[in-house]
Amino acid sequence: MRKGFDGSSGLVRNTLERDPLSGEVYIFLNRSHTLVKLLHWEAGGLVLYW
Repeated sequence: MRKGFDGSSGLVRNTLERDPLSGEVYIFLNRSHTLVKLLHWEAGGLVLYW
C-alpha cells in the first residue's frame, strides 16, 4: 500500500500485463484486507482512490 501512481501503474503493466491507461479500474488490497486502493484513468490523468 506504499506505492503511488508510478508504482501501482508499474504493477499493472508488469504483473498483470495490462494497460493502466485503458480506463479499467484496478483494485489493490493490503494483506489483512482492511485497506483498499483503486487506480483509474480519467481524462485528466491517473486517479488513485484510497
